[in-house]
Amino acid sequence: NRSRGFIVNTSSIRSSSWREINFEIYDCVIYMAGAKPEHEDGDSEVLNYHLNSDMPFEIASAAKAAGVTRFLFPSTMDVYGKYSRPGTDTVIEKNTAESPEGVYASSKLAGENRLKSLEDDSFRVMILRLPLVYGPGCPGAYDRLKDIVLSRRKLPEVKNRLSVINVSTLCAFIQYIIENDYCGTFHPQNKSYLSTADLMDMISKDLLVPLNISKWLSFKYRLFKKSCPEDLAPFMGSLVYSREIDL
Repeated sequence: NRSRGFIVNTSSIRSSSWREINFEIYDCVIYMAGAKPEHEDGDSEVLNYHLNSDMPFEIASAAKAAGVTRFLFPSTMDVYGKYSRPGTDTVIEKNTAESPEGVYASSKLAGENRLKSLEDDSFRVMILRLPLVYGPGCPGAYDRLKDIVLSRRKLPEVKNRLSVINVSTLCAFIQYIIENDYCGTFHPQNKSYLSTADLMDMISKDLLVPLNISKWLSFKYRLFKKSCPEDLAPFMGSLVYSREIDL
């Protein structure tokens, strides 16, 4: 399709057909495939490293050899090993070191580093360490929060802060950095932090599902951290990028 002067084509990597792509006609390749955070069991290590590290490196190498000048790789906030669990209030700064926990985050960081090794004056890499992405059709954490709103009769009143980005804002950001030929590692987020309560309210309105909010549950989960259900725990604390992280 065509968008504001961009001609965008898509291709699947589920088979080897991507090898037939004529990369010479493209200025930028955006790698959107990847294993999900929940793929942490079974053959997870093989799957995660294949999709989050090996494949982007192989495709970027082919694109570079064909003369493509830019490659964009969506990574994750998880590379810092920080989580928004009950009782946490974490701010990730410019100098915060990467410390991934789990196969998903480790494979994403490995993918970042392998792609950086391809950089030179003629090939630029753009890495986006994404926080929670929300909006229609978004997978991952937002989808899990949607399941929570749909399945639980009562939800805690969560007054926390989360770095998030709307999917439309993310698309505009991607277009902006491509148009302006930026490279490096970016941490895109909305202008304002949102709380889990804000996100649950959005979801309930979109799905026309009433919210039953309990202050007691929120107090209980903060005080007795182990009592918090596993599906809710990742949304109970605060986890944000500093506003100055990309300045």
